[in-house]
Amino acid sequence: ETYREDVVLNPRRAEQGVQYLVPLLKEFELSDADFRAVRAHCGDRQIPFLATPWDIASLEFLEGLDVAAYKIGSPDLTNFPLIDRVIAARRPMIVSTGMASEEEIRSIFPVRSDWIHSPCKW
Repeated sequence: ETYREDVVLNPRRAEQGVQYLVPLLKEFELSDADFRAVRAHCGDRQIPFLATPWDIASLEFLEGLDVAAYKIGSPDLTNFPLIDRVIAARRPMIVSTGMASEEEIRSIFPVRSDWIHSPCKW
């Protein structure tokens, strides 16, 4: 997952509430150089590089890394400004629905009718 440092410093400024995650974000944060190294490692091994942007600034950074696809975390399921920017990037998008209610999931499809809905059932 990718987020910009100001989300940790000012969590209330995030597009979605992340206050409860700040301690974990600080503990596991990767630097831009770390992300470039992971991207290079994936490229060397012909592994598709996927990432989850938490905000538009993170998406802009990831666009410079030639991400193969983006994953939208379930807390961002209704973060339409972020999702619209991911769609505009014209890369495949995986949308997690794990933390969303059925009502939230159903509510986004009329708004985003161009999405392909492929439910995953275990």
